[in-house]
Amino acid sequence: MKLPIPLGSVEGGCTESQFFVAVSEKLRYIRYRICPGRHLASATVWLTIATVLALFDIRKKKDASGRDTPIESDFTSGTVV
Repeated sequence: MKLPIPLGSVEGGCTESQFFVAVSEKLRYIRYRICPGRHLASATVWLTIATVLALFDIRKKKDASGRDTPIESDFTSGTVV
């Protein structure tokens, strides 16, 4: 079975094993070029969560007599814009 010619190979196509070897050599270093901002995005999310937890006093709501009120979980489907 003849497969497409990978970049840098000789004319006439190549066998299946030669094709996969050539492609794997080309893709070996692609993981380093996936998204240079992924580390910045991860750090930004972590920093945002840490800041919210540090700055805001997150507690249950109190009623008129000072007791904690139960949390009502209400979920809706949709997209936040």
